[in-house]
Amino acid sequence: MPPPAASHAPALDRLILWALIDVGVAFVLAHLLLALLLWKFHARSTQTHLTGAARIAVIVSVLFISLELFSAATLGRSAWGSMFSESSGSHVVKAQVMGQQFAYYFRYPGADGKFGPIHVDKIDASVGNYFGLDRKNDATSKDDVVSAMLILPVNQPIELVLSSQDVIHSFYVRELRVHPDFQKWMQVHEH
Repeated sequence: MPPPAASHAPALDRLILWALIDVGVAFVLAHLLLALLLWKFHARSTQTHLTGAARIAVIVSVLFISLELFSAATLGRSAWGSMFSESSGSHVVKAQVMGQQFAYYFRYPGADGKFGPIHVDKIDASVGNYFGLDRKNDATSKDDVVSAMLILPVNQPIELVLSSQDVIHSFYVRELRVHPDFQKWMQVHEH
């Protein structure tokens, strides 16, 4: 992974590391148990019923899966909480992300600090109006900045507002350790 660019990244990195170790241990233990059972019961008839061994295997499996789920939920809760610990305020840098087939576009508020409204009927990629801005009639849209590159300041909280023009997209920023999916904007916001 590249160096983290978010304060919550170390918590997510620890969660991923724990999950890899947990799954690795489970894999090794399951195969050791399989090898032990094959070695112990290889000479017996296939009609032998292993009710006692099966009951123990089920109990061990349930306990191990419960431990995995509890630890993932506990670590995941703190990692998730660290991602959303900042409340949205005036000091938070906001950017909108618009996904469409094979591309993402980003919008930043201008000097007024406000995004202009999105007019679905004005979205037109052929003229570069990916957010459906009406710069002639909306004062808040006139200074909005649209870019094909995400540029964020260092050491400031950010809020990315995700939307999509066509289908469900995944937006992955490795340095921020986020990978959300977002739905079509028109389905979410139009009534």
